[in-house]
Amino acid sequence: MSKARWALERTTSIIGFIIVLLLLAVAIYLTIIDMYGFIDLVINTELDVLDKGVILEFIGAILLIIICLELVETVFSYSIDHKLRVEVVLLVGVTAIVREIIVLDVNKYGAEYVAALGGVIIAIAGAYYLIKRGQEIELRTSGLEK
Repeated sequence: MSKARWALERTTSIIGFIIVLLLLAVAIYLTIIDMYGFIDLVINTELDVLDKGVILEFIGAILLIIICLELVETVFSYSIDHKLRVEVVLLVGVTAIVREIIVLDVNKYGAEYVAALGGVIIAIAGAYYLIKRGQEIELRTSGLEK
């Protein structure tokens, strides 16, 4: 391996680790803020007063933390292997769309927005299917099938 290639890989690894640390800090911060806010809400509100919107916001916050952690894994994996695992990126996208659907206020958005979300779901699911199918075909043709 040439010195220039080694320096480039080393630099991208260092930048990747810095990004991983920043994303972890954001995930930890979000977790602390969300848990504190939810605990404070539960303590200061009667349980029968808690409405569906508050619980859905909490679930949305948890999914946001999961998205941050998945991004941490993706960047960490890339900084080590220097290969982007597209299926993980697509799964992060699916998680983000699911989060958006869960916290969606149907009265606030029109049918066009909901249809656009449906289109995004179909596109991501189709891309994920094609990637997995391509991996299966590649395994079969290379003779490594289980």
